[in-house]
Amino acid sequence: ASLTGSAMAATRSLHARSLSPKPGSSKGQLKVAKFPWPDPAKIASAGAAVSTVDRPLWRLHTPTGDYPLRWNELRSHGPLASARFDPWQPPAGDRDADPVTTGVGYFAFDLPACLCEPFQTRRVVDRGGGVQLTAFEPTRPLHLLDLRGGWPIAIGASHLINSGPKDRCRAWARAIRSVHPGHDGLIYTGMAGRSCVALYAPPGNVFPALPAFTKPLADPGLDPYIASAAEQIGYGVRPPP
Repeated sequence: ASLTGSAMAATRSLHARSLSPKPGSSKGQLKVAKFPWPDPAKIASAGAAVSTVDRPLWRLHTPTGDYPLRWNELRSHGPLASARFDPWQPPAGDRDADPVTTGVGYFAFDLPACLCEPFQTRRVVDRGGGVQLTAFEPTRPLHLLDLRGGWPIAIGASHLINSGPKDRCRAWARAIRSVHPGHDGLIYTGMAGRSCVALYAPPGNVFPALPAFTKPLADPGLDPYIASAAEQIGYGVRPPP
């Protein structure tokens, strides 16, 4: 599968601009961007680097509010400015029928990484706001396109795909998902230097009937675990109200 003709043309135009000489540069000198815009043809030519993962996943979610999300749901509204791998074109809106994906969710393999990603702006774990902490065992192994090794270079990106400007990372996520729609999502290096996962829908539901663990982030029983995890990633903790 590939991007539609108009989407591919727009993406290639962005890619071409990223390689154009900057004003004032020496005549004929090509300025190559360290993290250019994606080229779907380059992505397709490199094949796919897939990691199979069969481990429990942790996530934070908010069951109440404007966009409530249960532990076994993927978010179908976006893209969010704070979300690196939302594979949708702006502006934000409902994506229940989007051809790229109808949902996205962000997960980690341990508590420090789970806390690190959503609270990275202020580097303080905020235990208010009705946030829920959940862990679950996927119902089957996950097949994830791997952004941690050499594949980002092979497809024309760089390892800034894990940490660079989020609007450009989202463009890469959109192009990758459009070229390789049959995988469960991405595995990438999160802010804490630990592996994290972005899941897309379809190909299907990987949530079990019940989670292995779920508690409000404000639960006093989590105090020592959150304190330890925050210390590992150098974050502060704001106690629940």
